[in-house]
Amino acid sequence: WLFPLFPVGAATMAFAFWRSTWITLRNGGVRWRDSFYPLPELRAALRDSGPVTSSGSSHP
Repeated sequence: WLFPLFPVGAATMAFAFWRSTWITLRNGGVRWRDSFYPLPELRAALRDSGPVTSSGSSHP
């Protein structure tokens, strides 16, 4: 009985993903809890943190 709802759920998730991507790129960053994080700063932090392992921790 879940099959008829799957396309609706998948379309909703795809819409949310693309909308958040569009807004982030348009604004040049992410607004989270009254703070703004610019994309270059987020990319630098990701680059400097090193790979993330399957346990969720990163090793520089």
